[in-house]
Amino acid sequence: MHRFKCLLACLLMGAASITLGAFSALPSYFLESAEPLSGVSLFVGPAVPLENQGNLITDELYQISELDQDRITGRVVGMNVKLRVYSDGELGLCGYLSKHGVAAKLNWKQVLLRKGENILSLSPGFISTSGGLDLNYYPVKLWYIHTLNSQALGAELPVIWTHKFPVSAKHPYPKITFNACAKATYAHNKMHLRGRYGGWGAIETTRDLGTADVFTGSVGVNFQFRGKYCMLTPEVVIRLIPIDENVKVKPGIGVSWGWLSDWSVFK
Repeated sequence: MHRFKCLLACLLMGAASITLGAFSALPSYFLESAEPLSGVSLFVGPAVPLENQGNLITDELYQISELDQDRITGRVVGMNVKLRVYSDGELGLCGYLSKHGVAAKLNWKQVLLRKGENILSLSPGFISTSGGLDLNYYPVKLWYIHTLNSQALGAELPVIWTHKFPVSAKHPYPKITFNACAKATYAHNKMHLRGRYGGWGAIETTRDLGTADVFTGSVGVNFQFRGKYCMLTPEVVIRLIPIDENVKVKPGIGVSWGWLSDWSVFK
């Protein structure tokens, strides 16, 4: 147990030290297997920022450069709570943070097929995310401040295939699974620009930038190592990131550390 606490502390310190990108982001990590489980996990994972929708911003002053990698390749830190409702169904609630934003995600995982050591599941989910990014173009921030705000509602449809490596009855742990995942993600994103001019008695303005429908995709693979009460999941993901009318392909990595429980709603 002492070692588990040390590993948790290391994960938290590592997460806190990461410079996160994106002020409002869609998750592109998986960090899952197809098998329903109950437990709590902490994670660091890749995401797709929403401030890349530069077609909503007509003034060149506010255009976001495609060369700004922090705004193209976002990362998030969060917590995921999973509850196995029955043997083939799991309810998941997730909250995560980016540098200037917060989000919540609700998923239902349903096993579609079990065949030998292989499992196939769908995990549809709903996402709500919002945040703000300061855009300052003059040395004295007090006199000229703009904040780009984003609020988005979305949905995702992941498909997860899991292969379970066999273990002996005498030595059942660790249980190791290989997981291949793919998902499509959609978000309806609304953006507006808030401006402040002057010092004391400043004039504030709000400029509606409109809305955009954002579609992204991602594929990934991970290995999940499970003990009796804990699990570790390292992952590699490839993201399709829309920027204006173009699509960029970017890799990402993620990792989660969690605690498992045998408890479920219906035994």
